[in-house]
Amino acid sequence: MSTRKYVQITAEEMVEELAKYGLVESKPVSGERIFVREYDNGTALMIFSSLPVFGEVVRERGADAIRIVARNNKTGNHRKGGKVLRIDSWRSNLREKIFETLAKYGLHDTPRCVECGSAEVNGQTWEGEDVCAHHQIHVFRGNEIVSLRVMAWGA
Repeated sequence: MSTRKYVQITAEEMVEELAKYGLVESKPVSGERIFVREYDNGTALMIFSSLPVFGEVVRERGADAIRIVARNNKTGNHRKGGKVLRIDSWRSNLREKIFETLAKYGLHDTPRCVECGSAEVNGQTWEGEDVCAHHQIHVFRGNEIVSLRVMAWGA
């Protein structure tokens, strides 16, 4: 016997949950609200919410699942990331499927220098922030680089 129980998800709940992952509402497709996060490497994460354009709750039981898709913006190709059933564990299931899709299809932002915004990142600060060669110094122990730090100009 299955312990999965269908739940009615409101638009407010869905929007709030998807905002945690940087997803914003996009143009609807076939009467369904779509949420997208664009990455600066030419990829996007898309969530087909099963929320109708007009209305405050998702479709009826069994009508449709929440679907996750990876899109290559340059080619327009789409890759399936999975689906999430609208059951009581939908939030944790959605989080898991989002992270699986991000890893599987390499969806990410290009690292940027925290000081100047350059995409030519080649090191990190002690705090783990990305930096470019212009904004870092090497800390040596003998001939070995042991860490990188952001230079404090004028300090």
